[in-house]
Amino acid sequence: MKKITPFWFFSLLGLVLLAADGPRAEPEGPGAEPAPAVHPAGTPLKRGGPMVLVPAGEFVMGMKAETAYEQCLQYSDHCRMENFTDAEPVHKVYLDAFFLDQFEVTQEDYQACVLAGRCPSSKPFAGFDGPRQPAVGVGWEDAKGYCAWAGKRLPTEAEWEKAARGPEGREYPWGKEGASCEYAVMSDGGQGCGKKKTWEVGSKPAGASAYGALDMAGNVWEWVADSYDKNYYRQSQARNPTGPKRGESRVLRGGSWRSEAWDLHPSYRMWTLPALRFYNTGFRCALSSKQE
Repeated sequence: MKKITPFWFFSLLGLVLLAADGPRAEPEGPGAEPAPAVHPAGTPLKRGGPMVLVPAGEFVMGMKAETAYEQCLQYSDHCRMENFTDAEPVHKVYLDAFFLDQFEVTQEDYQACVLAGRCPSSKPFAGFDGPRQPAVGVGWEDAKGYCAWAGKRLPTEAEWEKAARGPEGREYPWGKEGASCEYAVMSDGGQGCGKKKTWEVGSKPAGASAYGALDMAGNVWEWVADSYDKNYYRQSQARNPTGPKRGESRVLRGGSWRSEAWDLHPSYRMWTLPALRFYNTGFRCALSSKQE
């Protein structure tokens, strides 16, 4: 595995994988599925929160490793050039229009799927279970299953990065200003901006992306659809790439409440086993405009 912050990950890896590989808690029983939420005009009528439109068009994906390394050194003494080579080469990607959840999927949204008998229970973590906090303790398959139940899907890695960076390729979702607790729930003067946990989704409106998506940096790492291949950018399609055809690991994007500034950069690629169910990992869903 790569690039999960060593000071917390390696000490807990055995515990996490043991929990992930053990039997899942079954839903207590099927319940009535809730009616779809009412969304603002112009967005799809699907389960979960509102969605934002990301128009069709090109954007620049990736970042030069040398540039990324130099920027990382502004924040940390533990930067390594090899951690950034998988974001090369910088390349243009064309994407069809799509919708993306404005917020990370919340605990209350995910629990609705559990009560409907369509999602397994999430791994519980005390202090992370508020109804408007992001759903955590879910693996990649759990996230994929929820999105399918909601009539959506996980975003591709390219879709996620475009939604975060905008057409002009922002350094951070909000612009050029450095990462701080003004814009993101992160490790800045204390993990989780001092709370040592996730915040309710949408708590940092100043950190909105160009398309209006919130928490694209920080709060929780977000599962995307793609398998991970460090060399994928050298061979990816120029139009609507969907990631490698195979791979044991899955990609996460965006950093979390435990992340330093560099992890929050939209070009940064993190990956891990899809069975990981931890308290800083969540997701949001996407929808092709043709599927609306």
